This record gives sequence, C-alpha cells and structure tokens, in this order.
Amino acid sequence: MILTKHENIQKSTLVVGSEIITYLKKNGSENIEKLFQLFRDNVGMSLNQYHNILTILWLGKIINVKNHRVHLN
Repeated sequence: MILTKHENIQKSTLVVGSEIITYLKKNGSENIEKLFQLFRDNVGMSLNQYHNILTILWLGKIINVKNHRVHLN
C-alpha cells in the first residue's frame, strides 16, 4: 500500500479506494460489475486491484456487498 517514487499515485489503492467511497456517497449503491467497469475505464485498474480495494473497504467496515450491489455502511 506504500508507494515507491516510481508509481503513479492516481492508480494507488488508497486513492482509488477514496474515489470509490466518494462515488458511492454521491450515487448510492452500485452494481459490483458496473462499478468495476467504471473505474477500470477511468483509472485503468486491474480486476485484482479492484478486488483488493473492495476487500480493504469491506474489512474496514466501510462498505458491504449484498445482492451484487456495493453499499456504504
């Protein structure tokens, strides 16, 4: 999670995680696949990074996933 000086900060796990939280605050819950496609196209993240971000947010009790939808707690 700590960046090196050669990494793009816009694609870091923490920055993209905060963008997902902001998106969910503005738009409410979202389909898990649609959310991935949106951030994949805008940020260029991989499915693995998306999974890691959702896992961190879920473990921190920031989000939950029900019926294929991501919700803020």
